[in-house]
Amino acid sequence: MFGWDDDVEASTVLCPHGVGIIQCREGCAGRAVEVEPRDGVVLSVHTGPVEQDAGPDHVVVAAVDVSGRREWEEALRDRAERDALTGLASRAHFLHLVRDAMALEPVVGLLVVDLDRFKDVNDADGHEVGDRYIEAAAGRVRSALPPKAVAGRLGGDEFAVLAPGFDVRDTVRLAKSVLSSLNGAAQPFAASVGAAVSQTGAGVADLLRDADTAMYVAKRDGGNRVRMFRQEMGEQALARQRDRTDLRAAIEGGELVVHYQPIVDLATSAVAGAEALVRWQRPGVGLLGPDAFIGLAEETGLIVPLGEKVLQAASEQAVRWHAEGRCLGVTVNVSTRELATPGFLPRLERVITTAGLAPSRLTIEVTESVWADEPAMRTLVSVRDAGIRVALDDFGTGYSSLSYLQRYPFDVVKIDRSFTGALGRNGRTEGVIRCIIALADVLGAKTVAEGIETPEQADWLRDAGCSYAQGYLFGRPADAASWHAHSSAASPGW
Repeated sequence: MFGWDDDVEASTVLCPHGVGIIQCREGCAGRAVEVEPRDGVVLSVHTGPVEQDAGPDHVVVAAVDVSGRREWEEALRDRAERDALTGLASRAHFLHLVRDAMALEPVVGLLVVDLDRFKDVNDADGHEVGDRYIEAAAGRVRSALPPKAVAGRLGGDEFAVLAPGFDVRDTVRLAKSVLSSLNGAAQPFAASVGAAVSQTGAGVADLLRDADTAMYVAKRDGGNRVRMFRQEMGEQALARQRDRTDLRAAIEGGELVVHYQPIVDLATSAVAGAEALVRWQRPGVGLLGPDAFIGLAEETGLIVPLGEKVLQAASEQAVRWHAEGRCLGVTVNVSTRELATPGFLPRLERVITTAGLAPSRLTIEVTESVWADEPAMRTLVSVRDAGIRVALDDFGTGYSSLSYLQRYPFDVVKIDRSFTGALGRNGRTEGVIRCIIALADVLGAKTVAEGIETPEQADWLRDAGCSYAQGYLFGRPADAASWHAHSSAASPGW
């Protein structure tokens, strides 16, 4: 119930919750006022005049409890402004804060922070563990911030830090502090940090693009480091974007060509197989080797469709050779990223089934880096179980481990050209090659020596028990139309 006191200037209403009073003085009629008579309670009070023919006018007052609506509105606002997982500013709200800061401050610093190898955590341990990982990393970023700075989550494993009023020196110092915080404590986080400072006339998108470009440079330089944006980075990024667009068009438009290099059986001097090597016939540039574009394909994810094209071409060529009466196996390089991509084995099986190639005539060649990627290793084991042979390339130059060789057997071990190139000049290297050949023999694997250029190298390797070899002595990589093997070896070992 409401109680009135008509003898005073203001109309006085007893709060229906029994706490305090609400006064409506002259002139307040017709307006809604929100009041909080006690903690947790919010009333929306609406007033309206009631004119009387005789006697003083009255005021009608309606009080509505809007506590629930207020809580709902605050929850919606918080949800819009805060990332649900980390509690940092959401992407949209963070960019709004950047825009406001650039309007108020003469200079604004911005960091983009991307966790290195987060995909491995998600793939190996699941998304629940991945979420906890991101939460912990966000806490580290937040703990490194000075009072004026604000952290946000741009999405996935990517964070950003806004530093109003920070010049280049301050921004770099902050970036190093954030990275140091991530690297510290019992569970270190590796991250690539890009830093940028606003320029006169630039907008939010420009600042974010610059910091993002610097972050990608940090990642390309090996990760777990800070890079400050420089103008030439932007020019390089534009060129790289053109390269990416052209490479995608090349994959779809048939500009990729596959060349084949002979793999020779040293015991018979007959060609036993061929390694497929991709080239890019780039318009206006010419024929490019893999070193010119495979890194870009890895970085952009284009390695997956590119690799499938090479597998398809090599499988079809092996079938054509077989139809000609030439029993040649074919070897295809596959990157760790391809193997770690979900669905690699079904795609591979579809390719060789469509081509009509027996699994045993295909060898997948990987580098030792595959041992550092658990999802890729699981796929590789499944590939071998499907009857497809596996070769370990560049043995002894990367993550060599006898325990890995024992746990994950390979069919072929390739001896890197850095060893074979020293034959006849370095007795110590010759001893290493003999050890690799003996180790492969114990493990039941064949050996292939790469980079053979002289008959003397071939003779030494044959005497040492090496199974196969490839190099310019036996033939340079060439397209299938001009690739002529001297003879074919029906070698069950290949």
